[in-house]
Amino acid sequence: MRDSGLAHLLAISGLHIGLVAGLIFFVERLLLACIGPLALRYPIKKIAAGAAIAGAFAYLIVSGATIPTQRAFLMVAIVMAAVMLDRTAISLRLVALAAGIILILSPEALLSASFQMSFAAVIALVAAYEYVAPRTANLRERGGILSSRLAMFVAATILTTVVASLATAPFAVYHFNRVALFGLLANMLAVPMMAMWIMPTGVLSMLLMAVGLESWGLMLMGWGLEAVLAVAAFVADLPGAVALVPPMSGLALAGLVLGGLRLCLWRGRVRLLALPVLAVALMSSGFERSPDMLIDREGRFFALKTGDGRVYMSPGRAGGFERDMWRRRLAASSTLSLPDGVSGNGLLGCDGPACIARFGARTVGVIYDAAATFDCRNVDHVVLLIRVSPIYCRWNRVLISTFHLWRDGAYSVRFADGEPVVQTVREERGDRPWSRLPPRKRQYLRTSPTSRP
Repeated sequence: MRDSGLAHLLAISGLHIGLVAGLIFFVERLLLACIGPLALRYPIKKIAAGAAIAGAFAYLIVSGATIPTQRAFLMVAIVMAAVMLDRTAISLRLVALAAGIILILSPEALLSASFQMSFAAVIALVAAYEYVAPRTANLRERGGILSSRLAMFVAATILTTVVASLATAPFAVYHFNRVALFGLLANMLAVPMMAMWIMPTGVLSMLLMAVGLESWGLMLMGWGLEAVLAVAAFVADLPGAVALVPPMSGLALAGLVLGGLRLCLWRGRVRLLALPVLAVALMSSGFERSPDMLIDREGRFFALKTGDGRVYMSPGRAGGFERDMWRRRLAASSTLSLPDGVSGNGLLGCDGPACIARFGARTVGVIYDAAATFDCRNVDHVVLLIRVSPIYCRWNRVLISTFHLWRDGAYSVRFADGEPVVQTVREERGDRPWSRLPPRKRQYLRTSPTSRP
């Protein structure tokens, strides 16, 4: 599902909340319209909108109230409130109001991938349909095959998928270092199946529970789920379905966000001024280099990316999730185990509990077992993942040691112009009330990341 670009179907968000609220709205309005005295005396459309808000809220509570679900509920609630007040239902003001409410309740959500991708997709879709709506109306007036409901449905599906994919791609690259290249194909096949078959049969099975016949609805729903999984498997198995990309800098992401907001929020031709901003941000995103070395906070697991693009990982005790995260961070489609003896370009050799790697003009020795017979004079820098220093390992050659890992957490190292550039978890988190070090570690904060206490 992730490799095919269909993982969003697994998140309870706009599609699910919209279908639930829409179903309640139309069924409630239909039932009220069947009662003549009520339909003639009371605003049944507004009553149905109120019922839809109540049903969507119940679904929000049952689903766990995640950030995408909160955003979807708030937008549905505001849409239905607009119906009750005889106002325009869908607009960018609606999106801004929903975002403002979420940020007031949970300010930290702004930096989460869920918030960013969810609102990026919605803002882009609302702006796109505001631009397309007048032109679609003109096309319908002319008539012809292009104005048929089937053609409009296919065009809307393609437009929605393309716009949402482009809007969320920068955040997918920044947070996950991956892009599903055939997401358009997968969504064109799976989203109609989800909206027109799976969700309705799911509701049907719920209604049939009253008479003990829910198995019939669940059987139909299961056929639809199997079809979606088949689409996901087919697309994920296509050659080049997933592209792993190097990490994007925060500055490049900020430029893309600024340009995208200008493109969506401005009106008229002035919005074209956002295109140069987007172009500069896209070009700058390619300047970020992936790390040459990653070391976990306990020093039991590390990864080396050599000059030929190969990624070697130690046989540490890290789980599959951490290995997968590191592999994506290093933009490596596959990884290799540390070999014995001399290897290819970049990895000069491994001798049991120690390895020597070359990064540009610098050589680095990684010692991860006390049994290593290692002469530190043969390398420029030493990464010491054991508590006892081997003979000849003077401290001025030690780049990272178990003390540094104890003090600073996991390390990321890249070599620029022959010099190591070090990033640590402690430096990234900062000295904040929720991430302060205990006193026994704080006494060493004045020392540099590569110095000894």
